Amino acid sequence: MRRPARSTKLARMLNSPDKGVSQTHGITGVPAGLFRSWLEQLQIDHRMWGVLLHQYINNSDFKDASNRYRTSLRGNLTKSLYHPEMTWKTLTKGAQFLQAAELHIKATLKMPDGTVVEATDVVVFDTKRVEIDDEDKPKDMQPNE
Repeated sequence: MRRPARSTKLARMLNSPDKGVSQTHGITGVPAGLFRSWLEQLQIDHRMWGVLLHQYINNSDFKDASNRYRTSLRGNLTKSLYHPEMTWKTLTKGAQFLQAAELHIKATLKMPDGTVVEATDVVVFDTKRVEIDDEDKPKDMQPNE
């Protein structure tokens, strides 16, 4: 029996005031915290999450895929995006999920002697194409050709 949407981990995260930012931890919590902060700033609720997920899964790269493939892809993506720990690679998928055109990354180091070192980079997304990594592709399933 399926649980009501409000009782899922995803729904609890989306309904929390800070989108669960306070639940992230450690080095792998940094990307998750950033993603959840974006959700908070963009005011993504459960309804909007569904719209974004529908648009992501139904983009031109997957429109001819089997329903089973797309259902599995939807579940894998959702699970990786609401987890309190994520990789930087998953963070970039999250930015694509949110339909970002670019992701600007700036890292600042403060050295013991007070020296500050900064590095920046920009990831430009092709907004017409969504890339799915092998780790998110459903096991033993391939899109119809």
